Amino acid sequence: MRRIFLAILTALLLAGCGQTSLQPAPSSSQPSVDRVPSGAASLRSFGLENGPENFYLPVTADFYVDVDQENNVTLTMPPEQGRILVDFLVENLPAMGYVVVSTSSDAIIFEGPWKGGLTISDKLAALTLRS
Repeated sequence: MRRIFLAILTALLLAGCGQTSLQPAPSSSQPSVDRVPSGAASLRSFGLENGPENFYLPVTADFYVDVDQENNVTLTMPPEQGRILVDFLVENLPAMGYVVVSTSSDAIIFEGPWKGGLTISDKLAALTLRS
């Protein structure tokens, strides 16, 4: 049942749906690439074998690795952790070489070296990265 819920949640995330309407992010100039945010660590340091090399999460991030494949990484976490990650990603994605496509308090969609998004429900949050 958890896998079905995760699959539906991921499909909604990648389709750009969320609990609230997403607002277009303000356009910005070409982002700078490969600045490690303060208090952050790479996916590799969390034990993931795949995913973008220059993608960082807070060192305090607490998540489950549900998918760790060459072209797809999916992390699930409690909703509270998802809200922390939305704030972190909004602030730090441009410095990592990503452009925020849209965002709300419960979701973020971004593009760059990989496409990705994070969405939050009442019971679960999921971050998906696809190459």
